[in-house]
Amino acid sequence: MLYGLSILYHQVSRVELLDEVQVRAVNIANENNLTELPTLIFEFICTGKYVFSCHLLLVYVYSWIKSSTLMEGI
Repeated sequence: MLYGLSILYHQVSRVELLDEVQVRAVNIANENNLTELPTLIFEFICTGKYVFSCHLLLVYVYSWIKSSTLMEGI
């Protein structure tokens, strides 16, 4: 049912796919220490009480991707 809640309460405002070179550029520009691997970034429009549920949605999606055949060979 988490998927149904995501439709009702969360709006994805941006999705970005960064390769390791772009992550390195972010690290240099912002003095971060992110792991320099291809990275998928989601930005949600959610406030207040929905912030935690946005986090749960990403954990759910991540666990689904890790358990599926989408990750084979990576």
